[in-house]
Amino acid sequence: MLVAENWYPDWHASVDGSPVQLLRGDYALLTVPVPAGAKQVELSFRSRDFEIGKMISLASLALLVAVAVLPAALRRRRHV
Repeated sequence: MLVAENWYPDWHASVDGSPVQLLRGDYALLTVPVPAGAKQVELSFRSRDFEIGKMISLASLALLVAVAVLPAALRRRRHV
């Protein structure tokens, strides 16, 4: 089965619950070997680099919010 999705090493596939090796098809697309009689093909994308990048982005956002809110909270506390 050829899937219209770019091949990348972090893609994973299973056929009827058993992992299968993904191959490149047409030089850049995902190809899943599907045996006769298979009923379910599942594709998933799990990237450690993506997860690390997401955590860095969330930490950066939290830091920016803290930098924006903390001075106002300290000023308000001084005036009370």
